[in-house]
Parts: sequence; structure tokens; C-alpha cells
Amino acid sequence: MPIFSAYIYGLVILFGLQVGIINPAFFGWAIGGTMLFNFIFVWLAARAKWNANFWNFLISPFLFLLAGFLFLGFSNNIIIREGIVLFLAVGSAAFTQQLIILTFHKYQYKNHSLSTISKILNTTTVFFWFSGMFSLHALIKMPFWMILGTTTAVIYLLTYQFFIINKIKSTASLWFVPVITLTTAELFWAVSWLPNLADAKAALVTGVYYFLTGLAQHFLNATLNKKTYWRYGVAVTVLWLTILLTARWS
Repeated sequence: MPIFSAYIYGLVILFGLQVGIINPAFFGWAIGGTMLFNFIFVWLAARAKWNANFWNFLISPFLFLLAGFLFLGFSNNIIIREGIVLFLAVGSAAFTQQLIILTFHKYQYKNHSLSTISKILNTTTVFFWFSGMFSLHALIKMPFWMILGTTTAVIYLLTYQFFIINKIKSTASLWFVPVITLTTAELFWAVSWLPNLADAKAALVTGVYYFLTGLAQHFLNATLNKKTYWRYGVAVTVLWLTILLTARWS
């Protein structure tokens, strides 16, 4: 499979996203068509095999695009929407490009390239998904137990894939997946009661998720030290303080 096919994939994804936001009447069709195309392309990039590798690789781009569509559905600013569309297309193309290189052109693959892109996509997915779910609850009064259930499942899949794609297969990682999932889900439920905007609440929970997965990765790789604690801790603290002090409380 040629590497340049990832660019064609990116253009198709860009077209599908643009159709969805330009004409709201086709938004549902755009979601279905884009997600189906993404499914088939990742399957081909994983050597067209129905095995565990395919499903593990599918998690990042599939949930990334799905959460992106959810976020776009509640975004009214045209500049932000176009920026998100471009980011979704480029991010998905970058992931599939590295997947193609890993699968068909291993001699060109650079270590940790796919896991690095996947971490960026997964963290962004958490933000898009949380923001969309908070908006669903606030605007259309979707039952929160349904929101919490689907959100917990999404967090579990993203966390599971995070450890798999980083090749962390120790017994301890089996415990970190449910712990991180439940902790993030509980925080998601806790901040849902805040009067802040959906994006602000989503950023708060995303910061903690980034903190938990980062520390877990360093712990399981035996690279956790005080410097790492400080780096992640300061980043999340600054994020929380910035949001809590500047967000609109209404």
C-alpha cells in the first residue's frame, strides 16, 4: 500500500467533514459515510485482516472522527469549525500514514511515531467527546445515565488503546485501565454540576486524564521521577487555574 494513499484518505475525510458542516441536512449522511470510509481504509492499512491489531489500530482514528463530529454539531463559530475540520483531516491522515509505514514500509518507520500521534488524537478525542456530551445534556436534556455510560466506554477504549499502542503489556497495566477509566468518569460526573460552559468543563477533565495517563506510562516504563511529577502537575494546575479563573460561571 503506497504511503501517498494517506493523503488521498485525508482529502476524502476533509470532503466528508465539509459536507457535514456546509449543509446540515447532510450531517448524518456525512457522519455515516466518513466513518465507513475510515473503517475500510484502516482495515486495508492493517493488511486487510480481521485480527486484534486491526481493532486496536481502529480505536484512535474512529473515535477521533466520531468525537470530532459530535463537537462540530454544537459549534456555531465558522472559524472554529473550519479549524477543527482541518485538524481532524490532518490528524487522521497523519495517523494512517504512520500506520501504512509501520505495516508496509517498516524500514522507514521511526520508533514511537504512531504512539505519539495516537496520544495527541486520543487526548483531543477526550476533549471533543466530553464537550459534546456536556452540550447534549444541557441543550437536549439527554439522560445523564446514558451519557455517563457511553462516556465510560469511550474512556475505557482510549485508555486500553493507549497502553497497547505504547507496547505496555505488563500485568499492572490491566489495573491502570479500569482505575483511570473510573477516575475520569467520576470526575466527568462531578464537574457536570458546574455552571461553566461545556468546553471549560471538558478541558478540566481532559487535563486530569492527560495527567493520569502520562504518570501511568512513566510508572510502567520505570521512568517516573520527581521531575515528571512536577511537569505534569504544573501543567494541569495551570490549566485548571486558568479555566476556573477565566471561565464564565453562569
